[in-house]
Order: sequence, then structure tokens, then C-alpha cells
Amino acid sequence: MKQTFVLILGFLLFLPASLFSAQIWHTASGKSYPIYLSLKASQKGSQSTVYVLSYKTKKNIHDQFGLVLEYYDLLSHFYYFHLPENLKNDKKSFVIVEAFKKLPKSKGEKVPARQFRKKISELKKIVAANDQIDANRLKAFQALNQKKWQEAIVSFKKIKTKVPHDYAQIANSYLRLQKKDEANKTLEAGVKQFPKDVTLLNNLAMTTLFEGTYNLEGKLEYDPQKMEEAKKILIKAREQNPKSWLTASNMATLEMTLQHPKEAEKFHLEALKLSGNNPRLIYQVATFYHGQKEFEKAKSYYEQALSTLKEKRSPAATKKRDEIQKRLKLAEEKKVP
Repeated sequence: MKQTFVLILGFLLFLPASLFSAQIWHTASGKSYPIYLSLKASQKGSQSTVYVLSYKTKKNIHDQFGLVLEYYDLLSHFYYFHLPENLKNDKKSFVIVEAFKKLPKSKGEKVPARQFRKKISELKKIVAANDQIDANRLKAFQALNQKKWQEAIVSFKKIKTKVPHDYAQIANSYLRLQKKDEANKTLEAGVKQFPKDVTLLNNLAMTTLFEGTYNLEGKLEYDPQKMEEAKKILIKAREQNPKSWLTASNMATLEMTLQHPKEAEKFHLEALKLSGNNPRLIYQVATFYHGQKEFEKAKSYYEQALSTLKEKRSPAATKKRDEIQKRLKLAEEKKVP
């Protein structure tokens, strides 16, 4: 693979707000990266567009060859799944990628980072030169993007060397097709191959939990044996990573299913703390308190959830803001949804 980058050692340009501000990009190479910022902006006085990808690397930032491999991987994923078609041949626009090792402890702290800039029009050559891409995984991701669940399953199954994320996506696709048994079998196979993978353990726990819950005459009932199985799987996940907010959140779901609201509250608040106040979990805590008719606490968390959306203008953010405002009004009127 020919190196076509000029790597610059400097300081982190775009400071991520928190650990949870990352998007996890799963690439066609089978690797995963926390992308802490994906920014699109127009430069003043020009028609160019600038994309910035800031990510936390496990490599030494002086390992230029290792970083180039990551850059190829990230830019290929960016090219296939995030870059608009009408910009793929744009010679005026460019992308900046910066790799850093640790998050800043404060806004004033300078964090060493390795940066580079590339023209958008040159990405096609980079993608063509990226020999890390698994063609079947790429086809599977493209099928997922088009909601072609069966096609995605077929392509994922053709991958010779699977990673945990492959099993998770096969299972998710089966669930989309209402094939719960196949989803469970897939996750069990994944956990057998990767017994320490926290995401697979959590997914298996949740499919087991949902498999064991049912509606009887308008009332939620559960199978005690399935609940016990789900709990054991979540305990394994906690043993692997006690600081996983996802596991804590799923423990809260399990305790609510078992009608243990006090235990559920403990896990909800633990998940929120571990996540660094993830906006989605703030809203989840608000709805929990609302359901328990603790209206003042519900109002407080709804207001926090609204504040996280204050500066966001996307249609999805607007829709979520409207939903929260409706629930906040109900809480103020001491009414449950």
C-alpha cells in the first residue's frame, strides 16, 4: 500500500465533549474506531466543504505506517457511508483526519495528535488501494444501509474471519425479519467464539429477556427461567467490564421486568454516570421516574434532556425535542403517558 499522506504532528484541533460523544465506526476491514467528531462546515469565502474526523487510536502517534493503515480504513468507510455522492469528485473540498491517544482533562489542555489533510477528489484512489477491505463485509454493510436484511445475512455469513460485530449484525438482521430463534442461535455462536465480548453478551441477554416476556390479558408477564438466564449473562458481562454503561442499563431493564423499581433505579443512575451523562440515558431516567409517578425528578431529567438538544437543528433532534416537551408538560400536570 503506497503512503500518500503528509502526516503532521500537532495538537488536537477539535476537543470531544466526553467519551460518550463518540460514534463507533465498524469498518469493512473488521475493525472498530471511536470517532469523536465528524464535522461538516463551509469555509468562509469559498464553496469548499471541510470534513473533520477526530478519533482515538490505540497506536503510537509516532507510528506513521500504522496510522496510515487506519487512515485508509477510516477514509474508505467515510467514502462509502458518509460522503454525499455529489461531493465524491469535488476538487475544492477536503477532509482532515486526526488521531490522538487520550482525551483532554480540561479545555485548555494541549493533547498531542497526528493530523493530515486530503482532497475529497483523491479518496477514490485511497479506497481502491485499501487492501484491508473484506468484500463480503462491505456488501453486507451496504445491504444494511438499504434495509435488505436477508442480503446482509447472506453476505455476513460468507465472511471467513468473523469479528464480534458480524455476529451482532446478523442477529439484528434476523430480528428485523422477526426470526428470534435464529437471532438467538447467532448470538450464542458469537458468544461461544468470543466469550468475553461485552456487546455480544448484552445482546444475548436482551434477546433472552425479550423471549421470556409476553403480554397476558394486557399485563406484562415473564418466564422466571428466562429472566434468570438473562441475569447470568449480564453478570458475565459485568465481570468482563464493570464500567460498561450498556450492561448497567440492561440490568435496569431486567429489574423493571421483574418489577423491582428500586433496583432498576440504582442501575439507571449507574448507567447514566458511567456514560458521562449520555443524552439518551438522561431521557431514559426521566421516563423511568415519570412511570414511577416521581414527577419532580422526571421534570428535572426531562429539562436536562432538552438542554442537550438546545443547539441541535436536525429533523431528528426537532422531533425528539417535541416528544420530550410533551412528556415534560404531562409531568408538570402530574399525569403519566
